[in-house]
Amino acid sequence: MDAKQRQQLQGFAIFLAVVAMAAFWMYWRAPKEAELAATRARLDSLQARVDSAKRDLARGTVEALRQRVRDY
Repeated sequence: MDAKQRQQLQGFAIFLAVVAMAAFWMYWRAPKEAELAATRARLDSLQARVDSAKRDLARGTVEALRQRVRDY
């Protein structure tokens, strides 16, 4: 293999590596990041509910809290 062919092969290998990284990002990493963001949002929402329940529990009795949940 002469120098020109070797350089072309290296260029093609670099091109394939860039395409593989782009495909990895578009088809695997980006959707996982979106899923992670949705999971974090849900976790934050649930944590806010838990914190609210803790505050309510600190203010009143368990039975009063249960009644509020039933009413809700």
